[in-house]
Amino acid sequence: MQDDYPKFATEENFKKFVANLKGITDLDEVTKTFSDKEKVADYLIDNLLVIELKTLKSNPRDKVIGYVQSETDKINQAEGLPVFYGQHNFREATQILQDGEKLTTKLDNLYFRQIEEVMRKANKQIKSTINSFGMTHNTYGFLTIINERADFYQPEILAGYICRELLKTNVDGTPKYSNIHQVAFIQSSYKVNDISDNILIPCHFIKNSLLVDTELSKKAEEVMMFFWSEFARFVGIENFHIKNPRDLPATKII
Repeated sequence: MQDDYPKFATEENFKKFVANLKGITDLDEVTKTFSDKEKVADYLIDNLLVIELKTLKSNPRDKVIGYVQSETDKINQAEGLPVFYGQHNFREATQILQDGEKLTTKLDNLYFRQIEEVMRKANKQIKSTINSFGMTHNTYGFLTIINERADFYQPEILAGYICRELLKTNVDGTPKYSNIHQVAFIQSSYKVNDISDNILIPCHFIKNSLLVDTELSKKAEEVMMFFWSEFARFVGIENFHIKNPRDLPATKII
């Protein structure tokens, strides 16, 4: 990453910020006497919010590239590969292949598996926290995913996957992620430029639309917006705005 670019999305920055924030409880300290079987979230704010932090530190890029190489070798032997000149979007390029859709789906599964895993674990940890501390069943669960390494795809593609994952249901029709009300997905290996040519960091806030809004959830969302604006200021970003990511395509900076 460029030395003069704010390193917003790091686990270290997040933990330093929270450690100096009033009104938030670090559950790592509180739960030292808990049994190993009780896996709770990272932070809570009163009886309002449970916050779980997950960091993507492993990059499945080599696994993905290895699979692409093996599959393209098979295709080349069977039917010959088309020749591409210049830079092309991988997804668009694979669509002209006979099994292009199948190849893309397999790649997505390889790449997104770790995101599904952190979401599944976070859902359980938030529920365990609510039960362990006797909080109300509709306490707001907020998952923060900081992507430090898995940057093969642009952040809006990963955010789109998170959105689709939140819409999944169990066999009985109940939400798969019944304890995650919202996910913040942050990745500062990309930047976006708005129409005023301001450099912005793509932070995607994805609500679980399967969960009903309540007065408590509205209050929790107000608290989290304040939380993130303060975090931005903490890492040296004075202007924190919510933008529609579809209007601002991201560009890789590292």
